[in-house]
Amino acid sequence: MYKQSRNLEQSIQNKISDLVDSGLPLAVWGVGTHTLRLLETSRLSKARIIAFIDSNVHYQGKTLAGVRIVAPSEFSDVTADILISSQTAEDEIFQTIRDKLRWQNTVHRLYAN
Repeated sequence: MYKQSRNLEQSIQNKISDLVDSGLPLAVWGVGTHTLRLLETSRLSKARIIAFIDSNVHYQGKTLAGVRIVAPSEFSDVTADILISSQTAEDEIFQTIRDKLRWQNTVHRLYAN
């Protein structure tokens, strides 16, 4: 179990490093403890983050790492990649992006294969 957990963590670190190295504009969906941890323990804070997206109205309008947190309805950048930063809600967020919002942005998932 420990090896599996370590491998998952390394995979997440590698995916985030690739996003940072790409220099592409990135929107991060999710601003809970998962994202806060990644900002501290990975290179995520070095990414070209243009927005944080969250459905929770208590976060919207605030900033995280100097970047505005917006509702999904406020986000309209079709050129930015999207990183889903939630382990428990990753599938649900992905389905919202594709089926409900019908966004065509490139979506990066940290836990799906």
